[in-house]
Amino acid sequence: RDNVSILFYYCDLIAKKGFKKICIFGLSTKSVFKDIRLSPAVIISEYLDKLGCQVQIYDPFFSKTEVADIMPFAEFINIDGGGLNAEVILVLKKTSLYKTFSQEYLDSKGITNAKIVLDDTGMFSSYQYGKDTLYHVPGDGKLIDLIEL
Repeated sequence: RDNVSILFYYCDLIAKKGFKKICIFGLSTKSVFKDIRLSPAVIISEYLDKLGCQVQIYDPFFSKTEVADIMPFAEFINIDGGGLNAEVILVLKKTSLYKTFSQEYLDSKGITNAKIVLDDTGMFSSYQYGKDTLYHVPGDGKLIDLIEL
């Protein structure tokens, strides 16, 4: 994404709606590389932290120590080690790993029951979500649903 301003807008909406626990999927800017140059996840996570949100980072290509070194305020999440307990999930990186996820896998990890899934990549669009989950890809016309939550 060349313009992250819409992501900042989403962060403001999320914070104003009272959501506190946010998990960001994808720290680096490249599919499988540890490259955080121009990473929207870094600046978005810092912004969410300033808004008083608890930031979690899920990126299987980074270790807990690496995430702590880059963003000491954020919590490293390994979804394979247990379920996800975030209210909001921001998917900010495309990676072939997501193509290996099954519906059952996402269900078992709690991803499909988050209150909001904001998918900047569109990679999670083919999954089914809980009746109380708002799934949104920028440009899909559902921004009004997020505003009206």
